[in-house]
Amino acid sequence: MSFLKKILGKDDHEFNVAPSEIVFHKEHTGAVEDRIKNLWKISLQKFADITEAYLVVADFGKENNPHPVLCLFPRPNNHIPIVNLLSENFKEIFGKDQFVDIIFLNQDLRVKCANVCKPFYLRVPGVIQKESLDDEKGLCKRCRHPFSPHIVIAYDTKDFSKGGEMRCPVKDCTCFNTISFNLNK
Repeated sequence: MSFLKKILGKDDHEFNVAPSEIVFHKEHTGAVEDRIKNLWKISLQKFADITEAYLVVADFGKENNPHPVLCLFPRPNNHIPIVNLLSENFKEIFGKDQFVDIIFLNQDLRVKCANVCKPFYLRVPGVIQKESLDDEKGLCKRCRHPFSPHIVIAYDTKDFSKGGEMRCPVKDCTCFNTISFNLNK
């Protein structure tokens, strides 16, 4: 039994909307939105199937009720782990379970969505993306605390190729990132 079946008494396919009914209006932006986008960028790197992600204001034709929608391209074979992780990220930012609409875009919807906003996540096949963990103001992109006191821990100080982790030292902050070390510089 699916998550939606348990919660709402309907199967996933009952929530499908005809692509022609979906209207994309504009990119959904703001400070809080930037925080969730940054967290989602990190999480999406775990799923090679997903190459693009958009946070857009959209409505589903008959509803005429524009609201934020997370759009992912393309639809993977198994979308459940992606939905679960992104939902956990959402809870981490907002502190409670909330439901965000997720649309897995086909090629036609991808073009329509890309015409109104740019992807906040873009994976180029075969290229490992390395993104800064702090912003231009020196704040951690994940928890928004000053980045400079964050603690970096190597898993093995004799073999840095094993990577490590970074944690925020602020009391009760749950900020955590796995990291890799660039030994070529």
